[in-house]
Formats: sequence, structure tokens, C-alpha cells
Amino acid sequence: MIYEIAYAMSQWSGNTYVGKEKDKELERVYQSFFESVYSLIIIFDKNKDKTMFLENKFVDSIKYHGKVYRYLGYGDSIDKRKKYYIKPIYNDIYVSWSKNEDNHYLESKLYGKITKLYCDIPNDQYGLDYERFQDFINNSLKEEFYISRGCETEVIFPTIEEYIYDIKYM
Repeated sequence: MIYEIAYAMSQWSGNTYVGKEKDKELERVYQSFFESVYSLIIIFDKNKDKTMFLENKFVDSIKYHGKVYRYLGYGDSIDKRKKYYIKPIYNDIYVSWSKNEDNHYLESKLYGKITKLYCDIPNDQYGLDYERFQDFINNSLKEEFYISRGCETEVIFPTIEEYIYDIKYM
């Protein structure tokens, strides 16, 4: 099961692109996937005394609380909208965030004006941490999975307005 989760997460990070809107069907499928992973983590977390060591390590590796940053912009240099800022859309759709406040890698993938969101994921919520999950698989399972891409330091979490503490237009 962990391998299947890793594969699906790898497909998200490798086949969806910064600044490009996702196809609605792909968004729907991944939303369902992320909701299922979130639910699985809740079940494992609530039953720690009944789960195996590996399942507990999985939960510890993938849960993320803390500050994350989202970069909104246009992934195409010829996009005529690039002279306008993108306003955030608050909802329960899982999207990519970065743990790095200054992420030149992500900024280099965007054209035109950039909107940067600042979010603090509280302790009663959590994002899905791509880097730590990849480290868990590579170290604990002795596999070479490439889930986290470039310097994204990716965390998956919805854009929930009450957790956004700042927005900067760059």
C-alpha cells in the first residue's frame, strides 16, 4: 500500500506543473486520493497502539504541521493574463505548497506577476510532506523512490482562508 501511495504522489509531482491549471478530471481523481490518504492517516493515528511499527513510521513521516508557502502565477510565458495577479481561491481542494519561504526554484517556473500565500498549518490539521515521506521510503524500505521534485520541498494541503496569515503580490 505504501508503494502505491508513493507512486501516486510521484505522478502528482512529476506530471502536474507549476503555474498550469489542472484538468478537472485529474483534479477530481487526486482530490479523492489525497482525501483517502488523509483518512488512512487518521485511522492509523487513532489506533497507534494497534498498528505496526512501519505504519506508525509512515504516519510520522508524512504528517506536516507548520508554515508553508504557495506561489501562484502563470506557467506559460505567452499567457496574456500574466500581467495580472492571481487571487487565491479558498476551498478544500488539495494543492501544492512549499516549506521554503524563499523558493527561487518555484519562482523561476512562473512568468509575470506572482502571488505568494503564507499559511500556518495548525496542530489539529496537517499537510502531506513529500520530502519526509520520500526519505522514509528510501531509508526504511531501502527503495529509491523519486517523489519530491527539484527544490520544491512540497507539502500538499488545501487553501483554507483561516490559516492564511499573509499574502504578498510580487
